[in-house]
Amino acid sequence: SIVEDLEDVLTSIREMMRCDVLEEPFTRETIIGLTHAELREHSHYPMKYYKVKQMVLPSYKLGKTYALLNQMRTAVRETEVAAATGKSYDRGDIIEELNRMSSAMHILMCKQLAKLQNQETK
Repeated sequence: SIVEDLEDVLTSIREMMRCDVLEEPFTRETIIGLTHAELREHSHYPMKYYKVKQMVLPSYKLGKTYALLNQMRTAVRETEVAAATGKSYDRGDIIEELNRMSSAMHILMCKQLAKLQNQETK
């Protein structure tokens, strides 16, 4: 469910913050139940997995949940870009996880879009 997936994203954020503060490596292998390779595959080929187009831009017709997921994806991406382009931040492991988290948010958007499409066909 979307709530369980968002809880897992929150778990990753908490672990990321802990690793950053304690200067430990980030080693979590999955997010939203997908390995890094699976995450990339699902994110790049949403038609194959969810029967939806890639990166459908938000519209009021897609509802509040889709818009909020996009807002979260945008915030994650903004954080990733800021960390990657900052001169003093050298935590490649955390920057990589931010990239994966952005992909996870994109997948959640795809799942939501698939759910909306299924509701329309009923």
